[in-house]
Amino acid sequence: MEGTQDIDQETLNQLNEAQQQTFDTVQRRFEQELNDLARLAGEMSRRARQHPELDASFQDAYQQLLRQLHAVRKSLQEHELPQVTEDLAEAERQLAWMRQRAERLGQPDRALQQQIGRAQQHLQAAQQALDGLPQDRQAMLTPGQRGQLGELGQSQGGVRDDTQTLQQEMQRLLPLMPFLPSDLGQQLQEALPFMGEAQGALEGQRSQQALPPEQEALERLRNTQNGMQRYAEHGATWSDDGHVDADVAPGRAVSDARVYAATQCR
Repeated sequence: MEGTQDIDQETLNQLNEAQQQTFDTVQRRFEQELNDLARLAGEMSRRARQHPELDASFQDAYQQLLRQLHAVRKSLQEHELPQVTEDLAEAERQLAWMRQRAERLGQPDRALQQQIGRAQQHLQAAQQALDGLPQDRQAMLTPGQRGQLGELGQSQGGVRDDTQTLQQEMQRLLPLMPFLPSDLGQQLQEALPFMGEAQGALEGQRSQQALPPEQEALERLRNTQNGMQRYAEHGATWSDDGHVDADVAPGRAVSDARVYAATQCR
């Protein structure tokens, strides 16, 4: 049972860590572009105040741009990537409008136009970083990691088959051994669908989706193991005629159960 519990958790966690590192690297680049853009926007606002003909609407556009950048960050934190794209598009519209207003100044301000141009470049770089951020973390897997997940899926299927066989044997023997905890078979039965779900996720190379059902299955396998251990420490055994004998040393319980089961199967 201990081997079953530890079958692929370490490898699966390593794969998820590698995926998270890739995601974080791209996200840091994206956020750096947003930081540079926000800094330039502040410089644009201060520069624009030198031109009386740039009315309050220019400053309103600046405030709206800041709100859009805040919305971009929030959507990114929530992993709402389609919404991030929409927010970036709205920020681009604000910058385009501000550039048009700056170009209509009676006396052109090249510095202001250059600031807006650099801001647009940072916005485009942020969009490129977003485009490099996989919509599905499955796309971040290397060929080797894909192969590992396939092997884990096969292993999970083998463990599920073994668990199902054990569960069936447990259900068959429980009526013959009433001294065993009655919920052992139920715990194994509950573990099976979680194992199947994890197997499907692994074979589909969706490592993150495999972890929750893996953990649910492991919890039930541990409950089964703990139940057997508790019985081994505190349980009873039986005499030759099959009656429970509570005076026999509890450490013999599990091994005696195996002997008794073998005699019943002959």
